[in-house]
Amino acid sequence: MAQPRPKVNKNKTRLYLVIAAVIVVAGGAILARNRFSEVVVPDASPQTFEVQRRDLTISVTESGEAEARYSTNIICQVEGRDITIISLVDEGTIITEEDVKNGRILVELDSSGLKEQYIQKDMSYNTAKASFEEAVRNIEIQIEQNISDITAAQLREQFALMDLKKYLGTALAEEILAQNDGNEAIIIPEVDVTVLENVSEENKGEALQNLRDLQNSIENARESLQRSDSKLAGTRKLYENNYVTKMELDADEAAYNQAVRNLQSRQTAFELFLEYDFNKQAKQLYSNYQEAIRQTKRARAMAEARLAQAEARNNSAEVRLKREEENLVRTKKSLDACIMRAPAAGMVVYGRESGGRGGMTSNFVQLGGTVRNRQKLITIPSTFEMAVKVKVHEAWIDMIEPNQVALITFDAYPDITFTGTVYKVALLPSALDRWMSSSDLKVYVTMVSIDGPHSQVRDGMSAKVEIIIDRLKDVVCLPVQAVANVGNKKVCYVIKEGGALEEREVQVGPFNNNYIEIKSGLEVGEKVSMNPKVQNQTIDQFEMEKREIIEKALEGRAGALPSSTRTRGLRSMEGEGRRPTLDPAQLEEMMQQRGRRGDREGGLEGIRRQREGSGEGQERIRGAEGSRTEEIIRTGESTLPQLQNRMPPLNSQGKEPAPDPDKNPDK
Repeated sequence: MAQPRPKVNKNKTRLYLVIAAVIVVAGGAILARNRFSEVVVPDASPQTFEVQRRDLTISVTESGEAEARYSTNIICQVEGRDITIISLVDEGTIITEEDVKNGRILVELDSSGLKEQYIQKDMSYNTAKASFEEAVRNIEIQIEQNISDITAAQLREQFALMDLKKYLGTALAEEILAQNDGNEAIIIPEVDVTVLENVSEENKGEALQNLRDLQNSIENARESLQRSDSKLAGTRKLYENNYVTKMELDADEAAYNQAVRNLQSRQTAFELFLEYDFNKQAKQLYSNYQEAIRQTKRARAMAEARLAQAEARNNSAEVRLKREEENLVRTKKSLDACIMRAPAAGMVVYGRESGGRGGMTSNFVQLGGTVRNRQKLITIPSTFEMAVKVKVHEAWIDMIEPNQVALITFDAYPDITFTGTVYKVALLPSALDRWMSSSDLKVYVTMVSIDGPHSQVRDGMSAKVEIIIDRLKDVVCLPVQAVANVGNKKVCYVIKEGGALEEREVQVGPFNNNYIEIKSGLEVGEKVSMNPKVQNQTIDQFEMEKREIIEKALEGRAGALPSSTRTRGLRSMEGEGRRPTLDPAQLEEMMQQRGRRGDREGGLEGIRRQREGSGEGQERIRGAEGSRTEEIIRTGESTLPQLQNRMPPLNSQGKEPAPDPDKNPDK
């Protein structure tokens, strides 16, 4: 039974109102720091809630930034660095289709240095082109020269063969050539002159003719000697009978001696021919033929070598020409790229680059500034299809899938809710965000498209995106702060007749930031306390249970974890189908780290400032349920294990208050 309230005077009443107001405002500020939407409690009673059926939406809310799903980027195509901008269109300028058709100039870079480079490159290109054309002509000349050289060598080879056949005869020459066919080392054969006598008439050669001439001359010399001998014998008889004079006898004797010498000369010439001249001439002609063959081979090899040299010079000249042409084309492309015209209709947005920790921008695009190659100068987003770039924390990324519906609210238009669809979820965490945040924070870039064209949505606008994970129809629900942890159970306190509280174990299901599904344990229409209190729990019991959990987790593992890890790594895996949750220390550290990222990066600090400015945070605490709501949101899980509910509350300075000796700590 509830006890009657004591009477107080007006001054004390005002003091209590002031204290209550301070508590409400402070509680609202604390809740505004969190990443969840506000908890709404029906007006049944500030201390009770009537169990009811309702539709429950499971969602994840994150901050993001609008950008065009499809956009046209103007990239600096000029090679080099420190290129000065001499003309630049104003940011925010609307480019029309007529501007695109007329080729409106958006950016112009300094091209004075490139023009001088282009002149030098053009001169080098013309020189390389002339060298290449000369190399091509030299190849043609070399080919003709090779044909002439090879033809002359082949003619010499043919003439040498003809001389050999002419001297020995065709049959004998072919027989000698056949004996040396296939031998790399040239062997000059020995030719027996007697074979000439067996040569047929149709294969006669010059050697046979010479042999017969010598033989005929010997026969003629013999006949002449015989006639001289007969005449000398007759002259001697006549001289003995005094019919001729001594002079006539001497003349006949001289003629005889001459005939003898003539025969001897013919015989000697015949023997020299047989012994020397025939073989010498045959071997000489055979050697000439073989040398002609070798000259032909050398002519072919030299022709191939000269042609290869000419082709190598041609290839070198061609490579040089291509290189000079590429340099000329690249310089011309850079020169043409100094003037950038409108490629598509839209609004001009200057390109920005992030560099260094903290997201500091560098390489500002401004008139008179310098840019570098491949730098994004201007982005022209397409306003027909816009999207929001959201960075989802790793704790919720497994719940996000493509084609999920999302509700989008822009800071610029807080009264308008846009719809969208998740179309891309990163497989890996963003390395840039992790590096810039100087912490172990991991976020996954998720892209959400905005349904329909919206001209008021502009690139870079900050937005809050609520991704719908699931929708439960007509389920029994309670506010998340009405469920508490007692031991390993989920309980709530049912208000019975007369105001007594009945502790009742419940089975819970999915939950969102406001409500949690009750699968069993409660009936529709029952009233439960919105501020459940855990009875008969002490700090010693809490520490003992915590140690038991740690020891159970370490069972079967090799070695114990460090002391700093034993408490920080404690997580709750209770409830079938539930995702793991962070313990309060880790969640608070995560909030602080993300809060330092500021408004533009979608951190918690940005959400806190936005909600504080719009008064959202103050609507989240109503009456006595505020402390319990803060506890639930701080833990990040309405069904967090017995850790949070067993810890004593903290005062405004974040410290544990001193115990009140007048109160029983067990109640």
